[in-house]
Amino acid sequence: AMMVEGASGFGTPVALGAPMLISLGHPKFESVIVLLLANNFATVFGAAGTPIWYGFGSLGLSEEDLFQISFNAAVALVVGAYLLVPFIFAIIVPFKMIKDNLLFIFLAMSGVMLPLL
Repeated sequence: AMMVEGASGFGTPVALGAPMLISLGHPKFESVIVLLLANNFATVFGAAGTPIWYGFGSLGLSEEDLFQISFNAAVALVVGAYLLVPFIFAIIVPFKMIKDNLLFIFLAMSGVMLPLL
């Protein structure tokens, strides 16, 4: 989802992921909610960095300041992901299944989140 958001932005992972989750048998409303919540972790860097580059670029900040803002955003995203993703999964998956697979969830998140730092 982060790759798709980074390449195209504007909520594309939600539009592509919802039909996939629904076809796997998950409820429609919960599928959309889970994808919208999970998509928030990628929107800071979405559409090839548009929010950071154009959002702060007009302020006349130096390249080092933009780098620091990006790094601070990445740290906030990583911390938020590790705290919130298991609870987001609980919307469509029983909590016992999450508890049984918590190590895999954290390893999979590490493969996506740690390269941000």
